[in-house]
Amino acid sequence: AEGGSQPHPAFLAFVDRFGRNPNERPDFLDVGLLFLSSASTGVVPAALPAPGVLDHLRAGDRFTGVGYGRAEIVRADEAGVSVPEDGLRRQWRVGITVLNAAWMRLDDDPAKGYGQICGGDSGAPIFMTRGGRDTIVGVVSHSDGPGCGPGIPTYAVRVDNPAVLDWIRSELDSHR
Repeated sequence: AEGGSQPHPAFLAFVDRFGRNPNERPDFLDVGLLFLSSASTGVVPAALPAPGVLDHLRAGDRFTGVGYGRAEIVRADEAGVSVPEDGLRRQWRVGITVLNAAWMRLDDDPAKGYGQICGGDSGAPIFMTRGGRDTIVGVVSHSDGPGCGPGIPTYAVRVDNPAVLDWIRSELDSHR
């Protein structure tokens, strides 16, 4: 099978109508799928969550992001300084706050042991570990500011949203 990508149709419809200003609206589903060729080896699909799993968080739930963005903190006094991305994967712990059926805000407070979400991390998966099992529950979308210092609100689309899950399953079925 050939590789390719497919954005969520609600995302394309929203951008056509309103532009790229989501304001955490439930109809701005900033998520897509990447289809690898059948020759891809060593790649295992992420486990999908149950619908609405983030509506029922447990004390032991842990969240991790995996991305390829910048690994360093960009400070305000370094504004305009371009730091090259190194292309290396990094992983960080993150906290979440559920905002609505489509969005969560990511907590990057270093005092809590959480890492920063940085430029280049858009599209990064957010995994929830519950009972020793990792499940993809979010996809990093955008932030309220430039750089990647702590405290810049960053948002992820909820994969446990039925509108996202149903679309993923439909796309996977059509590519089998």
